[in-house]
Amino acid sequence: EPIARLLTARYKSQIITAWIVFVWKDFLYYPYGASTEKHKNIMANNLMMWEAIRFGKSLGLKTFDLWGREEGKGFTKFKEGYGPQVVEFLGTWDLPTSPFYWPYRILESLRWILLRAKSKFSKPSF
Repeated sequence: EPIARLLTARYKSQIITAWIVFVWKDFLYYPYGASTEKHKNIMANNLMMWEAIRFGKSLGLKTFDLWGREEGKGFTKFKEGYGPQVVEFLGTWDLPTSPFYWPYRILESLRWILLRAKSKFSKPSF
């Protein structure tokens, strides 16, 4: 039985969200996910959460660990929308093995700053 699973949601034959989940002992872990800006109104991540829960239940798992949280990030708001019991652990760290790691981290930080600024000035599209 594989530990890692790739879960995807499609709309009109295109993948619009993908999650990597891990099964270990009685736990289902959700550390990584991504979604496209297209078709956000479909709310595929909510369906993905439901399907991940069903998947964990089908394996008899006891705990669904949504992994990390970081104040101000969209993924934290998404996860907290399900009313989880927040448990704080020591944390996780990256072990850089590539010279591209630090330039990537700088660009990723700038990307989050731009996304936050954009969300403050854009109108919601319903």
